[in-house]
Amino acid sequence: GGGGGGGRREEFLTNMRKQLKISDMSDYVDVMERPRESSSKGTGNFAYDDIRRTEDRALRGWNSEAFAKGGIGVCLALLFVYVFVVGPPPSD
Repeated sequence: GGGGGGGRREEFLTNMRKQLKISDMSDYVDVMERPRESSSKGTGNFAYDDIRRTEDRALRGWNSEAFAKGGIGVCLALLFVYVFVVGPPPSD
């Protein structure tokens, strides 16, 4: 039969709602669409806060001033190498 998998899915969703203390899935959507507060404040929803901390940690390096300066330096170094060291292709 084709009706065996639906019960497991509902059981999984029910367990997730209990763990996240969410009575209705629209509450979950509201939590995920809520504008972010400053990173020093917690929302009280531990799963949401944990995801947020992980995202902030992953993005912190990409948005840092040191990363931007390093990227500019690498681009300028490659430009120098290709223009002055490698030079134009030989003419026939």
